Amino acid sequence: MATISGATLDIANVNATTVILTVSYTLTANNVEQLAGTVFTENIQVIGDDPGILTDTVVAALPAQNFAVSTATPTVVRTRTRNLPKSALNEDPLFLANGAEQPDEILARIALAYAANAPATPAIPPPATTNTVVGAWR
Repeated sequence: MATISGATLDIANVNATTVILTVSYTLTANNVEQLAGTVFTENIQVIGDDPGILTDTVVAALPAQNFAVSTATPTVVRTRTRNLPKSALNEDPLFLANGAEQPDEILARIALAYAANAPATPAIPPPATTNTVVGAWR
């Protein structure tokens, strides 16, 4: 089974209304996946996380992408970026008692699936979650 490690999320301001999200991680394929030339489909969701609440809000999804592993590329470092309006990240639109905007907690969830050349006994790695970025976006 492949492993996902080093999952990170960065959110940076582009201008007054836009941010750029950067999601990075490393996929390390096992020997069988490398020899088979396994092709993975990557699905990344950007999620508004509210601690203590069981249902989180998907605020954006990056378009699915396929990539392959081989004996020449057993480890694949992935970095995806996407511009989003700040308002998309404002999943907690309330204000605090002092008048400040309630901060939002944003993370990304990375899920992989086999797209081609799956091993005979497929074992997809469990979804990985990035760090949580806290900010007030509107």
